[in-house]
Amino acid sequence: MIVFLKKPTDKSELIAAIEYFQPTTLWVFLFEENKRISEREVRKWKDLDNLTLNFKNFTKKNFTKKDLLTQITEIRDCKHVGLPLGNHRVFYKIIPKLKSLGYITIHFSDGVNDCFSLSGFLLSVKVKGVFGFLKSVYSYFEYKKAIADFCFFQLYPLKSCLSKVSLPPKQTKKKVLNSFLSNELNDNKIDTLILPGFGETTESLISFFNIKTNYCATSKEKVININGLVKPIKNYITAEDVIRSNRIKHIYGTGSSAFFFAKNYDRNIECNVMINGKLNENQGRFAEYFFVKYGKKLGIKFYKE
Repeated sequence: MIVFLKKPTDKSELIAAIEYFQPTTLWVFLFEENKRISEREVRKWKDLDNLTLNFKNFTKKNFTKKDLLTQITEIRDCKHVGLPLGNHRVFYKIIPKLKSLGYITIHFSDGVNDCFSLSGFLLSVKVKGVFGFLKSVYSYFEYKKAIADFCFFQLYPLKSCLSKVSLPPKQTKKKVLNSFLSNELNDNKIDTLILPGFGETTESLISFFNIKTNYCATSKEKVININGLVKPIKNYITAEDVIRSNRIKHIYGTGSSAFFFAKNYDRNIECNVMINGKLNENQGRFAEYFFVKYGKKLGIKFYKE
C-alpha cells in the first residue's frame, strides 16, 4: 500500500485501510515542509509494527503530477494508493490514470468540507470571487472523474463526497493520551475543550463565550494550554485525542472539524461555534454557509460575533 500522509489524524483512517486491505508493505509519502507529521512520528505508531515500512519525501516546490505518478508506478506489487484528494490538485489529477492502471484508490479526508455535497465542497474551498466560481464549475467535472474508491472517513457515519464508499476509521474508546496528559486533565478537572483558530485566540473565545469551567486548548504546535498555563509536550495532541479521553462535556471554538467529530463520537457533548466571517476569508465565500447548514443537523450551536 502507498499512502500520502499530511496530518496526525490521518492515522485512524490509515489503520482502518490497513485492516481492510491487509497489505504487508507500506510506503509512506510525506511533504518535507510539513512539520505536523514526520517519519519519526509515523514509525512510533504501534499498529504498523508488523508491516515493512518505507518512506519517501517530496517538496511542494517541485511537486508535479508526472513526478508523483512515476514514483507510485515504480513501486512493484502494490495496487492500493491513498491520497488526500482535497489537499493538492496533483492528487486528484492522477486518480483517473491510477484507476486505468488497475489501482484501488483511497481518499484521506481533509475534515468537515468532505462531508458536504461535491458542489458544496468546491464552493467552500475555491470560491472567493467570480474567477473562483468559474474555477469551481470547471473543477466539479474534474473531481467527478477523480472520485476515489474508498474513504475510511474520520467523520463517519457522514459520507465523503470524494469517495464512492465511505467506511468508519479505526476508532477506540481506550486511553489515547499519555499518562502525563491524562493526569493533567484529571488533576485539573478538565471538562471543557477550546479550539482557537481563524483569528480567535483561547483568550478571545473565553471572553466571547464567558467560559467559567476548567479548560484545555489544543494547538498545531507541541504544546497544550491547561487553564491558561501553556505546557510543552513531546508529541502533537489533536482535539480528537482529547475528545476520546471521555472527559470533555463542552467544546468552544471556530470552524473546526473537531465539532463534527465530537457529535459523531458522543452526541451529548455540547458544541458551541463562533461565526466571525474568518472561515470564509480563509477558505471560500460559502464555507460558513455549508459549515452551519451541516452542523445544525448534528445539534451544533452557532453564535455570531
